[in-house]
Amino acid sequence: MNRLIDKILIDCLSVIAMLTMLHGNYLIAAICIMVAISGINFYLFGDAIDGAFPKYESMFSYLGITLDIVILILMLCDVRLIMLLPIVVYDVVLSKNYPGFFLTLLCYVNAIMKLNQKDDFEMIIAFVSIILILSIYMSLNTMRIIALSRKNISLRDDTHIKEEQLSKKNAQLIVARDEQIYAAQLAERNRIAREIHDNVGHMLSRAILQMGALLSIYKDEPIHGQLEGVRETLDGAMNNIRSSVHDLHDESIDVKAQIISMAKPLEEKYKVSLEIDINEDMERQIKYVIIGVVKEAISNIMKYSLNTNVDIKLIWHPSMYQLIIHDYNSMIKTDKKEVMADDKIESTDNSKYIQSGNGMGLEGIRNRVESVGGIVNIMDNDGFKIFITIPINN
Repeated sequence: MNRLIDKILIDCLSVIAMLTMLHGNYLIAAICIMVAISGINFYLFGDAIDGAFPKYESMFSYLGITLDIVILILMLCDVRLIMLLPIVVYDVVLSKNYPGFFLTLLCYVNAIMKLNQKDDFEMIIAFVSIILILSIYMSLNTMRIIALSRKNISLRDDTHIKEEQLSKKNAQLIVARDEQIYAAQLAERNRIAREIHDNVGHMLSRAILQMGALLSIYKDEPIHGQLEGVRETLDGAMNNIRSSVHDLHDESIDVKAQIISMAKPLEEKYKVSLEIDINEDMERQIKYVIIGVVKEAISNIMKYSLNTNVDIKLIWHPSMYQLIIHDYNSMIKTDKKEVMADDKIESTDNSKYIQSGNGMGLEGIRNRVESVGGIVNIMDNDGFKIFITIPINN
């Protein structure tokens, strides 16, 4: 847009100068040639102007340079075309056309030498010089604007790249934090398992052996039967301890049980619907992501939602998991009109919930899901819904 305004202004000044020096058909021809040169060069240099001169990226740019050189050569042959010099010089400077620089200087000197004998020589040269200087200034100013525009685009791209890198780093930090928490939990569970195994387990084993010895000594009833009952109790306790130790050592996490446990507090205030379908071979990292997302979403619902219903669905597909968390008001649809089931239900206030989407809460959800290649969609129509898709790496 800046180039177009520059060319229009230079053309107008050149036409004014031509009216004082040229007459008849030659004047009309000169004006037509000038307008044609302006329009053609504006089109030919249109793509290259967005790049970095003198690195031309298309054949049109070379055609524009060639056209400027041809016009400058014609000026050397016919000095009356000197009024076309400003409009040509504008593109010569902008495109850094080095051969054009040399020919421009020759055209200017040639005009001074050949027009020196005319009566209106000083006026012609003055007009040409003023418009020429203005044209060069406009061209340099346009180059400066283009350079600043490129710098601004570059800074904006750099900022966008850094934001993406920061987002990835945040996602990595969240994953690392979850890994550390899991490692700490696993270490504590292993410590408890060792304590039970080394202390309680050994004591029960010793008690069972002693009971076996007593049974071999006291074979008379009712003492033998009573001792047998005690041994069965000890055996049951030993089996329970073995099962507990096995569970503590097991690295698997019961996602379904975790979600049910986290959803318990919602039942005091909301009507909760759970639908959980998972694959037993779910990756450990995906388990952490799902549990973390559900925990954060439930926390947001407890803080901000004024709705009555909460649906939590975890659906297993062959190629992906879908997690849907939706809080909404129950509706009764009658004659295609939605009527509140309870007139006393307060209107949904999602504003705080939506604002939290720009905070650490929902941003943490996005980072968690993106860390495993998932996609997050957050919608605020018909209540507030978080729709998450996580691919399964087969």
